[in-house]
Amino acid sequence: MEQLETMTMALVHQIEHSTEEDIVAFVQQREEHIDLLKNGTVNQAQLQEMRDQLSKLLAYDEIILGRMNEFKISAELGMHKTSTARKQKSAYESTILYDSLLFDTKK
Repeated sequence: MEQLETMTMALVHQIEHSTEEDIVAFVQQREEHIDLLKNGTVNQAQLQEMRDQLSKLLAYDEIILGRMNEFKISAELGMHKTSTARKQKSAYESTILYDSLLFDTKK
């Protein structure tokens, strides 16, 4: 439980500088720790204490989700730019073959 708390606090304190890989690694480690806690045998007093600690840690999920949404928006903007660039490029790289030539003459 202490490791889970330490990991969460470290990520939250460095959230502005965290990368997508940092958050993915955190989520995977957190899932492993929670699975270990679920499979462990604890008495009722320990279980209640764990629930209290987990509820405190879950309060930080909003901050982490906010950072994940920033990554999502950034990726969507990048995809939009790429799509727009492809459309513009295809407009200039026309595959139409012209059968005639036009000459503009001065009158």
